Amino acid sequence: MSTPAPRPATKGPAYLPAPGSTRAPEKFRGDGPQLKYFLKEFEGHAVDQELTDEERVRLVLKYVDAPTREYWMTLNGYKRDDWAMLKEELYEAYPGSKQGHRYTRRHLKKLAGDHAKSRLDDEAKFAEYYHQFRRIAARLVEDDELTEKE
Repeated sequence: MSTPAPRPATKGPAYLPAPGSTRAPEKFRGDGPQLKYFLKEFEGHAVDQELTDEERVRLVLKYVDAPTREYWMTLNGYKRDDWAMLKEELYEAYPGSKQGHRYTRRHLKKLAGDHAKSRLDDEAKFAEYYHQFRRIAARLVEDDELTEKE
């Protein structure tokens, strides 16, 4: 069995973004549909910093609220420092979390229809509509419910 290569000195737990900073994952507060996106963002940082499973299990808690942290610490994946097990337990614990936000094409059509009835006569109203539209459309594309061209 070979020993893994040492991690570069500029990587590791110390280089994760500070909780609450602009680069950090948004704090997870137990909202099931947010779990998928929270874990995806955290894992991006974990991969960048070459974190071990044990480090991932321990450090993900920096980015969750206190009640959530207390709950996660009771799970077997946490107790065993097993990242894959912890993630599976989390997806089981938060119904609907594997799908994330469940937007449908109907949500997008309703948004467009609602705004078609009103005038987007100033930049602020248009920006608000655009942000809502883009948020829903991006999730639909990510969930393979909509193509980029659509």
